[in-house]
Amino acid sequence: PEAHLFRSRALAHFHLGRFREALVDIAKALELNPRDTSALCSIPPALVAKCPDQSFREKLLELAAKAVESSPDRAGALQNRAALYFALGEWTKARADLEKAGPPETAKHYVHYQEALLSLILGEASKYREACAAMVARFSKTDDPMAANFVAWTCALAPNAVDNYTPVVACATKAVEARP
Repeated sequence: PEAHLFRSRALAHFHLGRFREALVDIAKALELNPRDTSALCSIPPALVAKCPDQSFREKLLELAAKAVESSPDRAGALQNRAALYFALGEWTKARADLEKAGPPETAKHYVHYQEALLSLILGEASKYREACAAMVARFSKTDDPMAANFVAWTCALAPNAVDNYTPVVACATKAVEARP
């Protein structure tokens, strides 16, 4: 069986209120493909945070901890667990996982976005500016309209995000032109 089928079924189980079955399917997806820890976020973290079943959230975090310990892609597992912590409002745990995941220069745009948001939430203006500068440096020449949009959006969240807004405006323009 393909791991993606278990991820899809986990989401269906979740929407039906079958939380135990959702966890079983996420665990199976992780077992079938331990390198791909995106199964941890097959149920969007924002939905996980709204789940009425506290034990579901706890057990999902337990699966995430096991994935961090055993996955060949530890950085990916840490980033996925950080996304869960972020949605659950556990800011310092999310920040710790993102820092352990390694340098954000190699991360996808969403990880940079999370880092910038965490910096704002935690009142760390200088770290927010660093996260924005890293995003602009890494993604200002991207062909991915979603990445370009995230650069523009992230740099618009607070004043003085960057010294030069020209590449940020170029990213926003690129995103709008690609997806008006």
